[in-house]
Amino acid sequence: MTRMYGVPDPRDASGPAPTISPTTDTTDDNAEWSPIREAYVVARRDALERKTGRPSAYGTGRIPKWDGGTDSVGRRHKPIWPKVAKYLASKDGVDIPTFMAAQFVDGRLRKPTELYAASAWKRYEEYIAASAALVAQKLKGDTIRFKQAVADAAFHTSGEDKKTLWYLALSNPLAQLSPLFRYCVAISLNWFELAQEYRPIALQQYRQHPSLYREHWAAVIPDDFYQLAEQV
Repeated sequence: MTRMYGVPDPRDASGPAPTISPTTDTTDDNAEWSPIREAYVVARRDALERKTGRPSAYGTGRIPKWDGGTDSVGRRHKPIWPKVAKYLASKDGVDIPTFMAAQFVDGRLRKPTELYAASAWKRYEEYIAASAALVAQKLKGDTIRFKQAVADAAFHTSGEDKKTLWYLALSNPLAQLSPLFRYCVAISLNWFELAQEYRPIALQQYRQHPSLYREHWAAVIPDDFYQLAEQV
């Protein structure tokens, strides 16, 4: 992981954080469309959690209407995902997690039958166009605000070392830092307990624009975070 200027270098401070006083998928294993199903489930769960404020278990088990099989009233269904896979295969350069995230950005809980319409592709293109500059700027903004928060912590304390000032700044709920930035810096400094506090919302942030975060935040995102974000 390349060091990002302005982000703490783990070599300068590591070890425990300073003490501060006051889905399991049960569908058939089909290599062609399982990743599409998983990306949809992740994006819909994130949308549900943003909407309700509570964790979602959507898609943990089989959904006969979309995954194929017999539903609760005895009606049989074919899986919808091969149709979605065929549509996306006709598109060049589509990033599937980003495509799915784009379908929920406006708060609507779209069904899989809405994923192979021209309107779905239009949402994806508009989402990418509007988000590229925003994601790149977010890291720069977070870095600047973090340095400001460190300076503020130094001003309001007396004689604290650099490691403590970083912790105070990173954990300050009033500092306008994104969850993903807080998580990445905490992990880089081996402050795993603090990182765990931000992990769920950091994942939500990343899953909104996975391809863009991979491109613009590669200097700070831990390598194993990408695999974590793909888990259902």
